[in-house]
Amino acid sequence: MDGFLEMARKGLEQALSGGWILGLIAIYSIIAHAIIIERAVNLRRSKLIPAQFIARIYNVLERGSPEIAIALCDKRPGPLTNIIKAGIIHRHYDEERLKKVVHFAGLREKPEIERYLKVLGVIPSVSTYTGLLGTVLGMIKSFGALGMMDIMANAELSMAKGISQSLITTAAGLAVAIPALIAHQYFANKAESILREMERHSISLVKFLASAEMKLYEKLKLETFGGDDLNG
Repeated sequence: MDGFLEMARKGLEQALSGGWILGLIAIYSIIAHAIIIERAVNLRRSKLIPAQFIARIYNVLERGSPEIAIALCDKRPGPLTNIIKAGIIHRHYDEERLKKVVHFAGLREKPEIERYLKVLGVIPSVSTYTGLLGTVLGMIKSFGALGMMDIMANAELSMAKGISQSLITTAAGLAVAIPALIAHQYFANKAESILREMERHSISLVKFLASAEMKLYEKLKLETFGGDDLNG
């Protein structure tokens, strides 16, 4: 137990020797972990593209109840359901105008899918360069101590501390940068995949609404004018 406490004490002393540079890197680490946790919770395909719920909306539309479908979208707001809602509201538009409506609705939802990813993408570079700055400052301290060897009794100790600071800040910067880089690549690829799938759903929605409106229009004409008027 005593040995473990001694190791922990020495480790803490080494960490603190990194100074304010290490404090900055620790802040980067906290931000990166917060973003990773947030994206892991919210950037889930099952949450953003709820297949069963979407199927339920389509079933309601097929039964000719667009208002109920809009209410369902309001009940579970999200990027895809918001796009579907926009399409349903403007379902009377012709296909080209409906495409534009759905397209712009998708653009409005894109920032939600890519939220915080730019910040996460910057952290690897910033933490690496901050660690490099700590390395440079540590080496300056070491060479300064080396030049004072003849007049300072503790010059060797100062030089050793400078080298230690260099190594600690470099290692800390890389320890934050590498996981953040991997996480950013993973979530960026996942966001791109989800956006592509949402685009496919948007195209299907436009085709569905266009065909559904045409069928409804033909049905109304048939009920209003009768089959003979339609043919002649």
